[in-house]
Amino acid sequence: MKRSVAIYGPTPQFVRWAILHDCPFRDTDVDNLPDRTFRQLRGLREFSRGRAEGRVFENYCLHPEAVSDEPQRARGFHQNEVLAALGEPEFVAKTCWQCPANALSDLRSEAWAGCYGVLAATSGFDFERLVTSSVDFDNLESYPLYQPGRFDFVELIEQALDELPQEVGADLFPPTSPPWFGIWRNGGFEPQQLRVLGELLNLIVRHCLELDALPAEIREVVQLKSAVDRCLKFDLVLSVELVPPGHSDGMTWVINSHCPDCRMSMLGDVDRCPACGRVGGAQGVRKSRVLGSRPYVNLDGVLGVERTVELLARYEQGKKNT
Repeated sequence: MKRSVAIYGPTPQFVRWAILHDCPFRDTDVDNLPDRTFRQLRGLREFSRGRAEGRVFENYCLHPEAVSDEPQRARGFHQNEVLAALGEPEFVAKTCWQCPANALSDLRSEAWAGCYGVLAATSGFDFERLVTSSVDFDNLESYPLYQPGRFDFVELIEQALDELPQEVGADLFPPTSPPWFGIWRNGGFEPQQLRVLGELLNLIVRHCLELDALPAEIREVVQLKSAVDRCLKFDLVLSVELVPPGHSDGMTWVINSHCPDCRMSMLGDVDRCPACGRVGGAQGVRKSRVLGSRPYVNLDGVLGVERTVELLARYEQGKKNT
């Protein structure tokens, strides 16, 4: 049996972020805002990516790997799956493009739902690729599991702090070692904290570019920097959550035990956090369902094999004619 998931194997620690702003397409409840925003707007963003990349055909957003030769593996979704309760594409596009919280529109003018994102602790975790990846569970030995990338952003944050032209007061962020954990610890930022965070992210981008970073390696840093700039410009609230490292077996995602205050990984028998100094035991492992491939689904389960092949054949012919 073959299944499609977005995450399989080890996962690094990463920061989820979202900008708080009134929006007709999502809730604005501040509880767990980054995760709620991702779940509510993920389909909308994927549809906008599909439109920009020419993958929306006959009202279906087709997966980048969908081909008529393999209809049983072809994935996609009808636009009504994400737009039915929101309005016509033109209305959604206008709403998102005019929204001050759409930070990604600074980087990709056609982007919708650019008010959330992730920043992994390492450049090896390319979330945009993972969202559209697929895992062949019959051939796991050939599947390239996640590996750490060239850039460790935990170390680069510490280096950037040392390079700031102005001294950062010890009370600006909660003191932790390394400082990465203190920056995200409160879940939000005062204006001065946001300004310093923007400078830190700018220094990180500069260092990575000096080492010939590929766009995918620093994409998430640049996106968060854009979000910080938007929040400062329009006086918006940036909400963040640090997610500890874990592991996915394709069905269940397990988050390692960690400090309940700063989220640094801790063994269950340790009674003091090595990062923030909190005295007390760790928060135990957390389990949840693995991130699936939604909004993408297997097209043959919706259309049947014959109609799937016909749809993809027309799509492929149309691409040849353009």
